[in-house]
Amino acid sequence: MIDTLSTSRAADRLPWYTREAAIAIVQYYEEIERDTNTPIEFDADAIRGDWSEYADLSEWAYANKSTVGEYHEDFDSLMNDLEPEERDDALKEILIRSCDTFIILDNGVILTGLF
Repeated sequence: MIDTLSTSRAADRLPWYTREAAIAIVQYYEEIERDTNTPIEFDADAIRGDWSEYADLSEWAYANKSTVGEYHEDFDSLMNDLEPEERDDALKEILIRSCDTFIILDNGVILTGLF
């Protein structure tokens, strides 16, 4: 038996993410379903293990300091000495280079997937 969930109902089953993040994650899987023409079984526990949410690029950087350090030799200088826009541009570049799957929401929230 298959229970088809709407985007909203699926997002409701991901209460550990902000509403915007939960919707973005569900839409990510919906897009894969459309692109591959293959249904995906909804597994909230697997999603929880696969996706991390960060309030912004700085929070992502501090949580992934060793990864950021692989791409920028002076983490403290990157985080403290650059203007915010320049720092965020550098962090976006590192995010792009280091993460295969990520989503940046309009409100600045960062989602990274472990795939």
